Parts: sequence; C-alpha cells; structure tokens
Amino acid sequence: ATLSCNIARSKTATTGSCITPTYTGGSVTLASGASYASYTNNSAIDVNTSGSYSVTVTADSNHLFSNGSATATLNCNVGRAGITFPTCSSKSYNGYIQTLFDAHTGAYTNSAITGKDTGSYTGTLTPSSNYKWSDTGGTTGRTLTCSITGANRWVCVNCTNGCDASLYSQKWKYYNSSGVALTNAWVYTGGSWLNPDNDSSKGWFYLDGNGYMYIGWTSHNGCYVYQYDQSAYTQPGCLSGVTLNNGTYNLEWNGSWDNYSFNANGYCYAGPGCDASCYYK
Repeated sequence: ATLSCNIARSKTATTGSCITPTYTGGSVTLASGASYASYTNNSAIDVNTSGSYSVTVTADSNHLFSNGSATATLNCNVGRAGITFPTCSSKSYNGYIQTLFDAHTGAYTNSAITGKDTGSYTGTLTPSSNYKWSDTGGTTGRTLTCSITGANRWVCVNCTNGCDASLYSQKWKYYNSSGVALTNAWVYTGGSWLNPDNDSSKGWFYLDGNGYMYIGWTSHNGCYVYQYDQSAYTQPGCLSGVTLNNGTYNLEWNGSWDNYSFNANGYCYAGPGCDASCYYK
C-alpha cells in the first residue's frame, strides 16, 4: 500500500509593520520586517490624506500567517514633512509691486505675498497636504507679516528700458524714510539726499504738487536729462513746505544762478525776487 503524506505549511510567517516614512518628494518604502513573506504595492510618494495605502503581504509557499491565511494587508501611509514657519525680510520701496514672500514652493497652499507702497502686508500660510509645522505638528494656517519701508530714494514712475531724450517724459519722485513722496518743495539733496545720478554738485531740486521733479538732473540707463520748466514751479519766495532752511544756497532761476538765503522756517528772505517780509513769517 502507498501512503500519501504532506508537510503542513508553518504558521510562522509575520507581516512586519508600517514604517510611516516622512515625505521626501520621492518614492519611499511603506512597510518592512516581514518574515517568510513578501510585499506588493510597498511604496508611495505623497501623503494619502483620504486614508492610507494598502500594502499586500504574501507568505511564501512553506508558510502561512498565524491565522492560517496566506495573505494579509497592512494599511500604511506617508508622514507629513515638517516645515519651519518662515520670516520676511523687509524690502525698500521702489515704486513697483514687489514679491515679499513667494509661497509657490509646494509647501503651502497659498500664493505669494506682494505689495507696492510702504507698510505691512499679511498672508495666511497653510501647509499643503505633504507638510506640517515642525514646531507644533499642526496644519492650521498661520499669519505671516511682511513690510516695505521707505528708502530715501528717487523713483522713476514711468521710465522704460530705453533711452528717452524727452525733457518731460521721465517722471521722478523722491520718497523719504517714511515712504512719503515730497511735494511742493525745494529739496536740498546734500549729504544722504543724493540725486538720481549721484552727483553731489547737483544737490537741489524742486518737486511740484504731484511730487514730480521739474527742476534738477536725472539719469536713466546712462541718459542724462535736465528737467526745466519755469511754468511748473514758483520762484523761491514765501513758499511753505520747503526743505531749504538756515542757509544760503546757489539756485538757478530763469537761467541765472544766484544765492538765495532761507531762514529757520524755510522762507527765502534774500535773493533775486525774494520778499524780505517773508523773513518775519
């Protein structure tokens, strides 16, 4: 007689466990540690925000899992990567819209924070699906504040990349440290008040009611333009708001250079066309 015998599969296979790897932007392994078994679908890239990834574990031909099954399933996921809450470095006013913080990095769900004028600008940064805040582990949006500060600088509000020889086409404004455009004023630009071409010998300007420089020199892309339009401003006299004071300055009026003296209040009291009575105002 013949006996037919068999060797039973050992129930000693194990599934191992989920690793929960951190998101890296590339493929990562989800589970490890199985004995007498192999994995299928054991990799992923992104965090599965709707649940988990199903990793199939299959015992080899000589083994089964402790429950007698030849297959098992592990539900694994990719862990969010930690990101540090960013900071903004303030930028100087330049007359144009600037990007203060670029959130287009994949780590946030938000767009960039932009601004033009001096002041504070805020935006709410929320980690995208693959990220979390490294300090709290949370994913709630946080407010980031950025700023634009005054720059004590000239800004051409309509200059292009070309060389424009028109005397009145380039419009320059001067912004003080508070980001305010000065208007209706003679401005002495000695010291830190440099004119656009940084020539200290051309240290005075007149800014009209719109803040545009009508008297003085400008430079753009190597093209020097002398702005002169007598009808656009008034002769130094009983002007209010002027920044010339406590001194005598050599200014041009109607094509002639002359000395003009100003008192502590900024009123001209000596010079061609100046009214001495202004001194007492």
